[in-house]
Amino acid sequence: MAIIWLLCSLLGLVLYGSVVSQHVPGYPDSGQMKFYVVVPVAMTLGSGLLVLLSKRLPTALIVLASGVQILVLLGWFFYGGGGV
Repeated sequence: MAIIWLLCSLLGLVLYGSVVSQHVPGYPDSGQMKFYVVVPVAMTLGSGLLVLLSKRLPTALIVLASGVQILVLLGWFFYGGGGV
């Protein structure tokens, strides 16, 4: 999950940067920054933290956190991609 979120973070940074370079009035807004950059970076850091603490945390907690990350990833793709 950490690698997937890292790729999503890099994609978000590239896409956000391309919108900034076009100098369109009103774009990008703060919501786009949060959705395409902040959320993936936060999930990447969370995944990395789970990897670092994997030997100290209970297995059930790691499985639960991974499941939540999968659900967030699906929601992120559906919402960011325009839906089904």
